[in-house]
Amino acid sequence: MQLIDTPNNQFHDGDPTTGTLGTALKAFWFNVIQSEVSAPILAAGLSLDPNNNGQLLQAISILANNPRTGIATVQVAGAASAALTAAQAAMGIINLTGTLTGSIVVTFPSQVGRWLVLNNTQGGFAVTLKAAAGASLQLQPGFSLPVFCDGNSLGSERTDYGQMQVPTAPQFDNSGAPANTTYVKRAQGSLSGTLVTSNNNLVLDISYAGGYINYVGGQDGTITLPSVVGADGSSFYFWNGSGFNLTLAASVGKFYGPGVPGAVGVTSLTLPNGTWAIVRSDGRNPVVLESSFAPTLAAGDNSTRTANTAFTQSAITSALTAYPTTTAVNAAIQAAVQGVSTAIGSRAGVTVYTKATGQPLTDVGKLVEAAGTFVLTVPNFASSFAGASCTYQNTGTGQITLTAPGNLSFFWNGSQTQTVPLQAGTGAEIVWDGTSIVVLGIASASPGPIGVRRGIDGIIEMWGMTSAVAQGLAINITLPAQFPTACWNVIATPSTGVCQPGASAGGNVISQSQIQLFNNSTTAQSFGIYWRALGK
Repeated sequence: MQLIDTPNNQFHDGDPTTGTLGTALKAFWFNVIQSEVSAPILAAGLSLDPNNNGQLLQAISILANNPRTGIATVQVAGAASAALTAAQAAMGIINLTGTLTGSIVVTFPSQVGRWLVLNNTQGGFAVTLKAAAGASLQLQPGFSLPVFCDGNSLGSERTDYGQMQVPTAPQFDNSGAPANTTYVKRAQGSLSGTLVTSNNNLVLDISYAGGYINYVGGQDGTITLPSVVGADGSSFYFWNGSGFNLTLAASVGKFYGPGVPGAVGVTSLTLPNGTWAIVRSDGRNPVVLESSFAPTLAAGDNSTRTANTAFTQSAITSALTAYPTTTAVNAAIQAAVQGVSTAIGSRAGVTVYTKATGQPLTDVGKLVEAAGTFVLTVPNFASSFAGASCTYQNTGTGQITLTAPGNLSFFWNGSQTQTVPLQAGTGAEIVWDGTSIVVLGIASASPGPIGVRRGIDGIIEMWGMTSAVAQGLAINITLPAQFPTACWNVIATPSTGVCQPGASAGGNVISQSQIQLFNNSTTAQSFGIYWRALGK
């Protein structure tokens, strides 16, 4: 309030006879008076009515009957409506609590007063506020609403009925300004809007951050990104929906990131028609997080970079050019299949030899069957890989002699040798260890008087029979093949049909290539000894 600005703050009449002027009635003072008088009327929740000269008195009555002292906690539950008691209505703040299963009505008494109502209920339901007559007000959960009663119906100065509305803060605002749900969703990465444009030379500003931009122009177009310096996390979603190329240009900084086609650190990149890219600021440069296309790499590229369809088609064409005939293509496919078969444990194929020759490297991994009497030179494993192998079987009646090629040699029975004989009905497996051709053993195709057999578990079994051994004597036997690792045990029994009661035989391991057999009968007799040795 401000008094009139005269020396004694009083109004004075003028006197025309003496020339004394009256107090000047200035606009500011009248504005003060109407503001002061209207303030309590508005505070009481009343609307100014030019036809009602009793509003100030009515406002004083409302305010005098509502001192706003105390809080009444009103427990509500389920879907049951409630009415305020006189004691609750005497409080200035009405706090609604409890869990709701449906919308309810809270009725206020028909008396002049003002309250602040808080909806702190659980369940997500709105509460309807009303008096005995007049309009009702909706109060959403989690919100508050100042209300007044004129003795008949409820009203409120708030027009949003307790659902506070705040403007959307600018993109990337980092101040104490309130954030509405639109701002929060945009900050979480949701698209803030969609721009479909045919402008072939569009320059964006930062307000498009978080938006989806679809280019549908009728010619090659360029979209220039705004400066992203300081706009950490701002994103742009581009889609080239045209039938032409779309160039993205950086106004400040350069494009980096895993989605950049070709070399990074460029000031522009091109999106072919039907492709997309997601660009996000790191505060200094636009970073391409993802894109739906890849550049065509140089022929012969052998890196982990993505191959597009053009690169793939070119590689296939080059491969077919290297194998121009159907026969050659089929041979290449067969070689690949053989390689896969070998890798999973199958033989890569079978080949048959009936005369002296040298084996090609393509025999590696195969089962080699030979029949006749001749020398067979094994493949040059030095041009292969460690672990490469061949399996041999003599299916004829003569001796096949395996010969090592060039400067290579076999490792067999504990020593290096240039040849390995395969008698009729026997077989062998050889493996290249990177230095020598290791002979794993000579195996008979079927049990016979003397033989060697290697199981799929790697266990080697050897057997044979000696001539007659007198009581108390022992003989040393050189095994048909040397155990690569160790001979574990020897089983010896007297030969069937020639022994007498008390006959007994035994055996000992001497080395990987020798065993000892003895006749330890309790009676004087001689007999041959059957023996069997196991090892690996």
